[in-house]
Amino acid sequence: MKKILLFFIFLFLFYVSFSFLFFEKETTKFVFSEDEFSTYIIDFEKESFTTKKLSTFFNEQNFDIISITPYFSPIYAKKIEVIPFYFNSFSKELSLKRFENDYLENLRKLGLKKEVTKYTLQGIPIRFLEVYTNLSHIQKLKEKYPLLDYYTNQREKEGII
Repeated sequence: MKKILLFFIFLFLFYVSFSFLFFEKETTKFVFSEDEFSTYIIDFEKESFTTKKLSTFFNEQNFDIISITPYFSPIYAKKIEVIPFYFNSFSKELSLKRFENDYLENLRKLGLKKEVTKYTLQGIPIRFLEVYTNLSHIQKLKEKYPLLDYYTNQREKEGII
């Protein structure tokens, strides 16, 4: 009886050891797809892009705006703290209007009435736009505005990477 029991134990151990050696384990590999959504920072330093163009762009592209950083003229850049304006996820148009009103109000407080008039008519120039979209939409935007740059994160934008 002991011999039969030992035989089955050895047979079981033999089976288990060979199953680990010869059967492949299922592995999952990460594959990057251009259609995956991610956060991008679009840099309009070399391209003239204003809030007027942005409002027409809402209807053409599928992206969510996270934040917007306006371009500040070197004349008054030292007087204004450069901080991004974060968008409300409910309404892009309402958030854009709120951004324009806040920005123009800050210029009025600084006594820059000519700039207020100019930006009211032409739109506020945009320096950075942080969006949540896929790479194909960024590439479509780059076709329209070939001088723009885009980054996948803040560290890359600052030149650390």
